[in-house]
Amino acid sequence: MRLRPVDQVVDEIRRRRIKRFFLTDDNFGLNFRIAPEYCEELFLALEKLPLHGWTCQSELIVADYPELCA
Repeated sequence: MRLRPVDQVVDEIRRRRIKRFFLTDDNFGLNFRIAPEYCEELFLALEKLPLHGWTCQSELIVADYPELCA
C-alpha cells in the first residue's frame, strides 16, 4: 500500500481551504495495522489545522489507540 506523505495532505487541505472532509478509502483503516506511526503523524497534523471536522472509515483496531481518537 502506498501512503500519501502527510505534508502533501496538509498542503492540499490548506490550499483548497477545506473545512470538513470524509476519507472514503476502504483501506485507510488498515494503516492502523501496517503503519500506526503514519496515522499518528497524520492525525497530529490534522489537529493543528482550522478544520470543523473530518471522518474516515476504519477497523476496530483504532480502539487500541485512544489517544488518537480523542
